[in-house]
Amino acid sequence: MKWAGGGLTPRRAALGALLLVLVTAAATAAAVSLYYRGLVFRLAGSRENLATVEELARSPAFGRFVTVLTLIRNQYVEKTDLDRLLQGATEGAVNALGDPYSAFFTPRAFRDFHVQTGGEYGGIGVQVTDEGQYIVVVSAFPGTPGATTPFEGAAPGDPVGLRPKDRIVKVDGRDVVGLTVDQVVDLIRGRPGTLVEVGVRRPREGAPDQELVFRITRARIQVPTTRSAMVAPGIGYLHITQFLENTAPQVERELRRLKAQGARALVLDLRHNPGGRLDASLAVARLLLPEGPIVHQVDRLGNRQTFRSDNPTGLGMPLAVLVDEATASASEVLAGAIKDRGVGTIVGTRTFGKGLIQQVWDLSDGTGLKLTVAKYLTPDGHDLNRRVVDPRTGEQEGGLVPDIEVERPAEAELGVLEKDPQLARAVEVVQRALAREEAAAAGRGSAR
Repeated sequence: MKWAGGGLTPRRAALGALLLVLVTAAATAAAVSLYYRGLVFRLAGSRENLATVEELARSPAFGRFVTVLTLIRNQYVEKTDLDRLLQGATEGAVNALGDPYSAFFTPRAFRDFHVQTGGEYGGIGVQVTDEGQYIVVVSAFPGTPGATTPFEGAAPGDPVGLRPKDRIVKVDGRDVVGLTVDQVVDLIRGRPGTLVEVGVRRPREGAPDQELVFRITRARIQVPTTRSAMVAPGIGYLHITQFLENTAPQVERELRRLKAQGARALVLDLRHNPGGRLDASLAVARLLLPEGPIVHQVDRLGNRQTFRSDNPTGLGMPLAVLVDEATASASEVLAGAIKDRGVGTIVGTRTFGKGLIQQVWDLSDGTGLKLTVAKYLTPDGHDLNRRVVDPRTGEQEGGLVPDIEVERPAEAELGVLEKDPQLARAVEVVQRALAREEAAAAGRGSAR
C-alpha cells in the first residue's frame, strides 16, 4: 500500500529470524561465518540484503549494540524480556531516520492504522475525543447505529442516537471514566451484529446531567470522507476530508448527486485534507482529469514511474479547487495535477508541502512498518516537498502556490458561502467560466 501505503516473503521473514540469531551470536563471534553468509544469501534472495548483513558484522556500532544488549540482559537489576528489547531497538532504528513520516507499528497500533486508512470498521459510528477524565462524543455519522438508536426508555419525540458532548461513562456495565480514548474505542468496537451497551451523561443547561443507556447493535461502519451541497445555482460543492480506501466511490456517488441537482460547475474543497492513500487520490484524479499524467513517482535510484488518467473527458465542467496550509500529501498530488494540466483553478493559500510517498509492510508478527520510499513530482515535474532554503533564517519553500491567493480570516466557517471568503472567490471563478462557456455556445449557435 502506497501512502502519499506489501508484505514480507517467507525468505525475508527467515532472514529477519536469522538476523536475531546473529544478534545474540555476535556476542561470542567476531564475524559472520562463511556458512552463515551462504545461508543468508540463499534466504535473502538479493545481494543488497546480504551486503547489509555483512556490513552489520563489520560495524563497530553493531558490536557496541550487542555489548549493551548483553549487559542489560545479564546485569540490569530486573530480569528483562529479549523480545521487548529488540522491539525497542527496531523502533529506535526507524526513529533514527529523523523522518516524521516513517514509523514502526506495534500490533495494536497497526490494527488502528488499517482502520484509519481502510475507512471501515465494526462499531457504532461515532467520533470521540478526550476531555479531562471523560471520553466525549464529537459527532455520530448519519445513518449509523450510533446516530439512530434511541436510548432505553425513550418516549416518542425524544431525540435518537448519541449526540455531541455526551460523556461516555460506561460500556457493557464497565466504568470507563479515566480510561484513554483507545481503551474506550476498543470496548465499543466489535463484530457487526453484536450488541454493546453504552452509558452516557448528557449535559442539560440549568439542570443535572441526564443519565442515558443505549443498547446498540454494531454494524460495519464506513467512515465518510466526503460531503456535498449546491452552494449557488448550477454550482456544486464537494469537500474531501482525507483519502481512504472508500473515498473514490464516495466521490463518484456525490458527483452523480450534484449533477442530478443541476450542477454545471464544481468547487472541490481540499482544505484541511492531510492526504492519505495514494491509490485513493489517483482514483479520484481519474474521475476529474482527462487522459494524461497525474503524478510521477521517483525512487532512491532515480527510477521514474508515471501514473496516468485514461478518462477520455475528465470532469467535463468548470472546476475550482480550494487549498490551504493543511492541504498535504495525497491531496497535493490531486491539486498539483489539476493545476499543471490546466483543468481547474487553484484558490486559497500555499499548501503544506509533503512531496514524499510511503510504503507499508505488513510484518509476520502483526507489527508493521511505514517507510518513505520515493518522492513525487507533479505532471510538469515540480517537486512540492517543503525544504529549508536559508538555514540562518529558517526560511522554507515548497508546497503548491494557488493561482488565486485568498486568505481565510479566523472567523470564517468552512463551506458556508456567506462566511467563507475563499469559497466565495472559488464560486466567482467557476461562475465566470460558465458565463464564458455560455457565451461561446451562443456564438456558435448564431454562426450557424
